[in-house]
Amino acid sequence: MTKDCGIVGPLDVLRSRGWLVLEDVVPTSLVGRIDAALRELEVSLVKGRPASRFEGGGERPTNLLGKNEVFLEVATFAPLMAIAHELLGDGFLLNSMASLVVEPGTPVQHLHSDDQVIRLGSSRPTVICTTIWALDDFSVSNGATEIVEGTHELPEPLRWGGTHMTWR
Repeated sequence: MTKDCGIVGPLDVLRSRGWLVLEDVVPTSLVGRIDAALRELEVSLVKGRPASRFEGGGERPTNLLGKNEVFLEVATFAPLMAIAHELLGDGFLLNSMASLVVEPGTPVQHLHSDDQVIRLGSSRPTVICTTIWALDDFSVSNGATEIVEGTHELPEPLRWGGTHMTWR
């Protein structure tokens, strides 16, 4: 399946580093439709909702699959489906689909692990495949995700310690 999508080499990089950037994979027309759908949702959001400690601020439309048909295309995008299948095996489940609209001045999200709420112990099988679709320039000044390479190989996941990440 991954061979058909041209991601065999990148999948090896993902396994060794714990993260991967696929550039210029999404057709421009799909990016435009996603952006338009998100802007439409942004207009309908209630401003001023308190953010969780991990969101850092900004607006966060959730349950996107039920809000616009373009998000079904995102959820079933062949290259990402192939990667998820390789990492998670048959029968994986889309758990959530959300967007984070980061505006100038939004505080940086605290460093966190996406699998920290799942208590797996030291075996740590791969149970999560988080994808981020950067629809515009992705930089520290506009909310880019910080990645700590190699943490996927720690014997236990990092945990939120209230003010910082801890191991053990």
